[in-house]
Amino acid sequence: MGGGIRLMFELSKTFIKLSKIAKSLILEDASKGVFQNETGKVGKFQYSVDYREFRKSKGKDTSFVDARFTGDMLRRITSVPEGNNGFKLVYAEGGKVRNMERLRYSVLGLNNKNLGKVENIINTELNLQITNYTAKPTTIQVGK
Repeated sequence: MGGGIRLMFELSKTFIKLSKIAKSLILEDASKGVFQNETGKVGKFQYSVDYREFRKSKGKDTSFVDARFTGDMLRRITSVPEGNNGFKLVYAEGGKVRNMERLRYSVLGLNNKNLGKVENIINTELNLQITNYTAKPTTIQVGK
């Protein structure tokens, strides 16, 4: 085996935490009428007249699109960590998610603002692990 130092950082616990944070960011945004697609609709948009009347008849808020008629679609987003490689979000209500995409109200993935939040958490964790690793005493043997 050649020379050099191999650094291995444990990120699986960080990714478990991040997967839950990512889901909560999507839920928080949707409750405010903010969606995850940068090129699509951003902000508080109105429902169509027919759907607004339907929502009103069921006692639901109609002031802006919030993707929460029953709450099932957003509640059934799960996060699955993938070891040291990251995590994925799983959308159990795929048909509803695809319909939201078609209307340009995306709940898939993370928008740039939320990606920045996730990146900051990863950077903080890596910096902490590097600091802890480099703080340990190291013995280097020269020769045989």
